[in-house]
Amino acid sequence: MNTLPPIIVISLKWSLKRRESVTRQMEKHGLNFTFFDAIDGSTLNTCDANFDHTYCERNYNHPMNAGEYACAYSHIKIYEFIVENKIENTIILEDDFILHKDFKYLILKINSMKIKNMELTYLYNGKAKSWPWKTKINSEFKIAKYIPQSKTSKRLIIHTSGYILSYSGAKKLLQVAYPIRMPSDYLLGCLQLNKLNTYGVEPPCLSLAGFKSDIDSVTKRNYGGHSND
Repeated sequence: MNTLPPIIVISLKWSLKRRESVTRQMEKHGLNFTFFDAIDGSTLNTCDANFDHTYCERNYNHPMNAGEYACAYSHIKIYEFIVENKIENTIILEDDFILHKDFKYLILKINSMKIKNMELTYLYNGKAKSWPWKTKINSEFKIAKYIPQSKTSKRLIIHTSGYILSYSGAKKLLQVAYPIRMPSDYLLGCLQLNKLNTYGVEPPCLSLAGFKSDIDSVTKRNYGGHSND
């Protein structure tokens, strides 16, 4: 029987409007999910060996703010949960999404396709370079396999708004997750670092709801010279 992977939605406990939006959409689509209480950047102590405060500035020309550390840590905590519980595949969403009307069907279809070595599948992402051949899901959507960046490249696939992560993918991410030294989308989208077999649904099967970012609620981000793949 083809079933949906578990769905985990990362959300701050006090983000009531976002949580209302998530719950309303999940009920509309007939989806079960679990909220993961995101780590609050205003309460996070980054003064220990789990955090590197110089790596991002050295390699990407900008420091990380408290919200970025907290967001990255929240995603990593889910990767740890996946590995600890040996979950085959997990849908991870941030709480600012709008699901495509056929979202459930598309995920079920992808799950039934059993594509070999699919460790990470973006459901929403920035520009990414892919191989020319694509696997058809239906008349509108396809799955693209993304091309890994070169070892010395600074190119990244940006966005952690929604993705499917396998057990083996979570294990690979945890091998390079600590010390926490880059935003969550860098860790996920830096394929030359994490070595994930990465795919994406094209066009994306979710969009962004337009909520103001919680990452900047403590201090503003200061982006520098990284490149979006």
